[in-house]
Amino acid sequence: MTLPKRVAIVLATLGMVLCVLAGMSVARVFRTNPAINRWSLLPTGLAATVWLTIVLNRALVWTWITTGALCGFLILASWSVGPFYISGTLVLLLAAVANLLATAGWQRPFAVATSFVAGGSGICIVFLAVDWLRENRYGMTVTHAPAVLLGSWTFVLVAASFVLRLIVRPADRHVR
Repeated sequence: MTLPKRVAIVLATLGMVLCVLAGMSVARVFRTNPAINRWSLLPTGLAATVWLTIVLNRALVWTWITTGALCGFLILASWSVGPFYISGTLVLLLAAVANLLATAGWQRPFAVATSFVAGGSGICIVFLAVDWLRENRYGMTVTHAPAVLLGSWTFVLVAASFVLRLIVRPADRHVR
């Protein structure tokens, strides 16, 4: 195991522990609001997924998708529970960069960049789905934040670029 991989594993473990501690802090501070406590499960689960993809040496794309989703959650929830997860998210971002260097993933810049953006904007789809469920289940009128709408459309564009890349990729192999 190379030194960058060891550093990535140590940073990922530290980042996951920080996110779990942040979830405990959210539960303590917002103990009267169970809805916010349920939202704290999302970044904790994403942190655990980043840790697993780095430790188990899984696909680099999944590491960057989950890291992007964690950063997207941090930005979208910055007015409520987001600040609790700043330290854990930054440490996990450093772990993802160290893992990128350890696995020579820097040779695939398109995959890394689009995976990160897909994760960060994909979390907006989750926020829209929750709002849609609230509107239909409880009859509430929910006004969507412009950042959530922009992120959702960004996700659609990134997903289209993934599909386009899958369509074009076989042609690339025959040219070489």
